[in-house]
Amino acid sequence: KHLTHRSRAAARMANCGHRLHLGRGERSTMSARKRILHQLALWTGGVQCNHCAFALWLALSFLLSGEVYASQLFAHRHEVSLAMLQSLSDERIPASECEPHSYHDGSCFLDTSYKAVAVASVLAVQHFNQRDGRFVPSFNSTLALACDKNITLKELVDTRRVGLPTLREVVRLLDAPAGAPNVIVGPSRSDTSLAIAALTGLQDIPTISYASTSPLLSSTTRYPRFMRTIPSDDAVAYALCSFWRDELHVPAAAVLFGNDAYGEGYKLALQRSCQRGEDMDLRTFAFELGSRDDISATVGAFGTTGINVVLVVALGLDNVLVLEASVAQNALRRTPAALWAVADGASTSVLRQLSPAATEA
Repeated sequence: KHLTHRSRAAARMANCGHRLHLGRGERSTMSARKRILHQLALWTGGVQCNHCAFALWLALSFLLSGEVYASQLFAHRHEVSLAMLQSLSDERIPASECEPHSYHDGSCFLDTSYKAVAVASVLAVQHFNQRDGRFVPSFNSTLALACDKNITLKELVDTRRVGLPTLREVVRLLDAPAGAPNVIVGPSRSDTSLAIAALTGLQDIPTISYASTSPLLSSTTRYPRFMRTIPSDDAVAYALCSFWRDELHVPAAAVLFGNDAYGEGYKLALQRSCQRGEDMDLRTFAFELGSRDDISATVGAFGTTGINVVLVVALGLDNVLVLEASVAQNALRRTPAALWAVADGASTSVLRQLSPAATEA
């Protein structure tokens, strides 16, 4: 019965004389199922007519029914080269503030949570190629088994969390004698993504970030090949402003932010959402990244406003510097009550470095 269905499908496809042509961009965005359809079309002189598309679907249904394993569709898998841009160290942290034995080659290596991300990404490549679904069940799904792609990890690059070194590394990757990678995963910081997104877009290389949330990166005109697996800060800002305005009914709030792409983008998103209808006063205070003196001065300027609802938008240790300065200047306190929040740039490992007084506040 199955053989009859397969031969009928093949006969229907063979009876149409129009070939299916797909451009490079269309192929790159095809799902695993569409890739199988495309492969079947190539085998049988595929077509662009309705009844042949239906025949292709019947053939696909048969092949994925368990009678024939989808992994047998492709005797040879095609390799997709991948470069990963990871945050393993931070060039902005001076040696005096770096953990002992963690400062190398002008950059401070970050804690084990950042190394874990890099190790997990390398393991993910291995598990995808082996179709191992222990941690990601979809790697062993029918569609994954049908996928004719394997990933070759071309290089894992430390971005040092700064735009210029990241751009240098990407230029080196693009000029490599072995050829540029097909895809770039990362970087994590919005600032570093902005530094490379225009160049990779010009070279038609998809760049997929897992942590860059700045709304500035949402422009498909400026950054046509930039993608991300995390929402833009526009969505978070809208939710936060709605909470402040509609749930807490606060008349004014403030945002203390680092002057990079992440902080600037977050500030703009909050201004768009919080000042909708001009019924809420939002004050903004920028500080120089990593500068204790500038952070202290910024907190002092904020303290004169009398505002008690605050969001801190910073990365890494800058969160600790802002909160410690706020406690020291009595801006962050329990009495009278002040409501402070930190954005997602503050990890729990960083917040554990707060002093007992700041932790209590």
